[in-house]
Amino acid sequence: MRLASMKLLTLGMFMLGVFFLFLPYHVVPVHAPEHSLIEIFNYLGFTNVAETTVETFPVGTYNLTLYAEFAAYYNENELSYYEVSTNTFNLIFAGPEGGSGYISLPITKTFVADYQFGLSMLSRGYRYFTETSRNDDDGGDLLASTLFKYSRYVLGWN
Repeated sequence: MRLASMKLLTLGMFMLGVFFLFLPYHVVPVHAPEHSLIEIFNYLGFTNVAETTVETFPVGTYNLTLYAEFAAYYNENELSYYEVSTNTFNLIFAGPEGGSGYISLPITKTFVADYQFGLSMLSRGYRYFTETSRNDDDGGDLLASTLFKYSRYVLGWN
């Protein structure tokens, strides 16, 4: 009886090993749907929006509020402003600020620009601009800026 139990135990261990060997190949991928900019704006209460072609902004004092970020590299993305026709970038939001998804306590930063400026997002070594002519389609995913006017501007890169 003891020999039969040992053979059965050995066979069971072998079958269990075979089962675990192929287990990683039977994982079913799950993909969450990506939110559209309009869905995000509606959720945040910006329901009466109209697209605009404004790409740069005049001299002034500006408050920028980070409400949400849905991005794979949210911890690395950086938002900056720059003087038009230059490559000098002034950091507004660094990657770790805010986190991923909707931000329960939105973060507001104020800056003063004494020149015409645009906004820029740096993500994984690629820089994207509100000035669409500065965006380079290098075969990667081109992030297009979309500006909506709602008694102020709401910016979303898609």
